[in-house]
Amino acid sequence: MHVLSKSRLAEFWAVHPASKGPLSNWHGVVEHATWACFDDVRKTYNSADQVGDFIVFNVNSYRIVATVRYPFRKVYISQVMTHSNYERWSKGNR
Repeated sequence: MHVLSKSRLAEFWAVHPASKGPLSNWHGVVEHATWACFDDVRKTYNSADQVGDFIVFNVNSYRIVATVRYPFRKVYISQVMTHSNYERWSKGNR
């Protein structure tokens, strides 16, 4: 899968340096993934959740909110946030 945009990850870990390792690892795994559907995502990340049109990845205490376009092999990062920020975001999306 091609991850767009890694810069969102870098912006986040610039503010939260402890997140760099886990988020870099997530990026590497996703770049090598060959997902065709959400079930494939769950085989790689069993804590991933479908929230509306987004997939939310639970990476340690961080959340990556992304849109996956399976036919095009693209993962678009919408937001990267802490768990507490995600809780506020998810309340607005229920």
